[in-house]
Amino acid sequence: MRRDVKKFIFFGALEDRERFFRQAQQAGIVQFIDPSKRGPQERPHQIQKLIDANRILRTVKPMKQEDFIEASHADEVAERICWLAGRITDLQDEKRIVTQEISRIHIFGHFSIEDLHYLEAHGRVVQFFFSRHAHDVGEEPHLIDVGSDHALHYFVSISPHRMTYPGLTEMRIERSLGSLEGRFKEIEHEISRAEHELKGYAKRKEALETALIAHLNEYHLLTAQEHVEMSLGNSVFAVEGWVAEHKIAALDRMARKTSVHHEEILIEPQDQVPTCLENHGYARVGEDVLHVYDSP
Repeated sequence: MRRDVKKFIFFGALEDRERFFRQAQQAGIVQFIDPSKRGPQERPHQIQKLIDANRILRTVKPMKQEDFIEASHADEVAERICWLAGRITDLQDEKRIVTQEISRIHIFGHFSIEDLHYLEAHGRVVQFFFSRHAHDVGEEPHLIDVGSDHALHYFVSISPHRMTYPGLTEMRIERSLGSLEGRFKEIEHEISRAEHELKGYAKRKEALETALIAHLNEYHLLTAQEHVEMSLGNSVFAVEGWVAEHKIAALDRMARKTSVHHEEILIEPQDQVPTCLENHGYARVGEDVLHVYDSP
């Protein structure tokens, strides 16, 4: 359910500023406005890593949760989770490339690149070719027809010097079939090991969420205080903020606990009015999705 919001200005003595912001944070009813209109700022590295780690763990099969994790250790765990996810992506990309290369050269079978270099050093150049059409090798004494695969025809040339043949395209082969097949097995093993370690961190999901909330609370408290404008020789502060209409009574109760005053002010045409959603039950699921993707 969408709630209407009102714009307020808060002002009070400088010595009451920190207490006011902490109470506002605990109440969770005010979205403070940055007077510099800088817009969304880049999140600190620790917070971003925790956000990324929590998103990654949502894709992992749930496990029984551990109850507690120290904040400093949570940062290390988040870094490791993000590294593992990145490593798995890189390995999967490499696996795709290696698979394509195996498919490209497998028709030539197993041979050693070192042997090819040895032959070339001793007067015999080995080259690999392909063509989209059949080719008569009868008039080419150094050309061997290897066979066909995927509508292509493959050939090997063994001659005293490098050759070119009309209608044939030379293939560069930097790694042997055996080397590629060995690397393919290594990649699968590394992916399996990284995925196993990543699944083990699933038991830290709730603990990392708690650490993220703690980091966000401190970060939002500090950034909210940066939105303050000073006056009267830096003895009085003022800050503007948005409050949902149905939370104004709670705002009044909070204000009575502090010496900070508040007044409703006019919403200017250029103001970006935030979206306030409040749902319960099954409707809450959709709201959570919107929060993940940052409602304005």
